[in-house]
This record gives sequence, structure tokens and C-alpha cells, in this order.
Amino acid sequence: MTTHVFIVNEDTFAAHLQYMFAGTSSGKKAWNISLLADIKRVRTGDKILFYHEGVGFYGIFKIKENTNNVTGKHIVYYDKDNDCEGTLGKKLLYRVLIEPDEVYPNPVSEWEALEKLPDNPRDIIWSLIYRKLKGGRGCSPVTLKESNKLIRLVRENNSEKPIDTSQSFTWEDGRIVGVDSEQKIYDTSQAEVPDIEEMLYKKRKIETYLQAYFTENAGLPNLDNSVFAEICGKSNEIIWLGNEFYCGVGMQKIDIFTVTNQGKREFRVIELKASPDTGIHRQLERYIKWCREYLCGTSKENIQPIIVVPSIPDVSYADELKQHILPSFNKRYKDECQPVTWYEFYFDEEKKIKFQKIEY
Repeated sequence: MTTHVFIVNEDTFAAHLQYMFAGTSSGKKAWNISLLADIKRVRTGDKILFYHEGVGFYGIFKIKENTNNVTGKHIVYYDKDNDCEGTLGKKLLYRVLIEPDEVYPNPVSEWEALEKLPDNPRDIIWSLIYRKLKGGRGCSPVTLKESNKLIRLVRENNSEKPIDTSQSFTWEDGRIVGVDSEQKIYDTSQAEVPDIEEMLYKKRKIETYLQAYFTENAGLPNLDNSVFAEICGKSNEIIWLGNEFYCGVGMQKIDIFTVTNQGKREFRVIELKASPDTGIHRQLERYIKWCREYLCGTSKENIQPIIVVPSIPDVSYADELKQHILPSFNKRYKDECQPVTWYEFYFDEEKKIKFQKIEY
């Protein structure tokens, strides 16, 4: 179960609480595939924390059950014009429905959560430190360990006394407060639901569309018997899902990162490419080093680097991979991770994406 941190401000926070939704903004842009890829990673029951910049972290909420009965995909709305009866004050492109989990009135300060340095560097919430340095991201994943720390801090800062979740909520004077008025219903009737697979077919040379397909579909039960599930993990295996996962102040980002647990924990570092790239192994090198240094529980046995690219028509490039690039990487990092696995994708006659494992 992934915990997601959504950014709010003075204009938006009360509307989020009153209408029970979380969303992401992209300024004046009418479309942003990167933000859509981010929010597509949410799953029913995932934890939600709100981050009011300059104030702190509020919680705890969770993603409400709202899936397509046919596809099993969690519904994300493209709903840029719904201003919640004039209370929102800002355009939010993509939105998901939430519900209370254990809601506390007071925030954990930014200083307490991010700037107060612990004794062990591994205990720093690096995911959000990197997010602050980079900015421009309204929905960020935090690791399992980071989530546990943030939630513990929220509870402790409120003496473990949550608000009665049978009430409605709003935000007043820096606190979440319960109100007796009836819960406002978020109107989804005019919202659109983006079709990622259709967009990917049209924009197949753009990596972010491929990333959005992964965040939308990873762990869906109806794909458990597919090659795609071999890459990400099956529905009963994935315990954490991240994308564009920062792993260093140089802002290197793992395209898709899943943690699975089926008897033993495995960290799947997935690099996506919309076109062949002979330098792809150098990105993996940085990611593997970071995982070993900063993530607790990683070892040679449980880090699995994975590369996903389009089907390769260039025979010379395939030979270069087989004879030089992958053997060299696997030899160099044989004591740090498992050998690289390689997958290619293509579209069938019905314009549906298919994956196949390639033995190099």
C-alpha cells in the first residue's frame, strides 16, 4: 500500500476536505501527462497525506473505492472546470475521491518532518526532500518506511486523538476541524476519464505516456496472467508502487519502482524507453547504487533491474545489447543486484499494447 502526499494551499485545502477529493494542478496548462501519470498510481485504500507548503503535513485520509467494474482500473477524473461551487480558487486537472481514515486536527510541521535531522541519514524522508528541491509535483509517493515515520509524527503531534470521522471536515485557522453540516458530494457527472492506452498508441514515442500506462495498470487482477504482471508484479504481490521516483540530489528518477512481497521482498527498478538507447545501462547503475545505500532491506538477491523498450528492428543494436552492454552491466554489478531482465512492447491489430520477454 502506497502513501501519497498531495500539495494544497490556502485556496484549495478547505475544498479538498469539504468535498473529499485530492487533485493536482498544472498552472494554466490544460493538459499534463506527467501529472496524470503521478495520480494514476493511486489504488483503493492507499493512504493520503496533505502537505500545506510552509506549514506542514495533515492526515490521515485514504483513497475511496472507485474502480471501473469492467477494467478494474481506479478512476481518475479529468475535471479542470469544477470549482466546487466557487470554493476551490484554483484549477486542478486530475482528481481522485478520498475518505477519512484517522483524521487529526493539527499538522506536523515542515521542520519536524523534513528539516530536523535524525542520527541516521537513512531516516531522512528523502522522497520529499528531493521533491522540495525540484518542485512542480502535486502528488508524490513516499516509501513504506517514510510513510510510517510521517504517520507516526502526525499521531504523536495530536496525542493520538483523531477527530470523529462521522463528521464532515473543513480547514480553519491552520487546523482540520469537524463540522456538523452534511458532507458535500463531489459531482463527477461532467468529468472525463482519460483513456491512457488510446493515448499511448498515438503518442508511443513519448516515455511519459508509457509510464502512465504502467501506473494505471500495475497490479490489476485482470492482468495477473499477463507478461505485464511479470514486469511489475501481480495484484497480490505489489505492496508499493512509485513512479518518477527521485533517487539523488542530481534529480535522477526511476521511471517505475515497485516493491513486491510473495514470500520474500523484491525491489523492481523499471526503466522505460520509448526508443532504443545504448546508454540505458548507465541510468541503471545510478539507481542500483542509490537503492543499496539508502533503502533498508535491499540486497543483491532482491534488487531486480528491468528494462522495457519498443520491439527492436535494428539487428546491430540488438547484437550490441547481447554481446556487450548487458553482459558488461551484469558482470560489473553481479554483487549488487540480479541480472537485468529485458522486455519489449508492441501494439496488436486492435491497438492494444503487448509485452514480451526477450532473452539476450
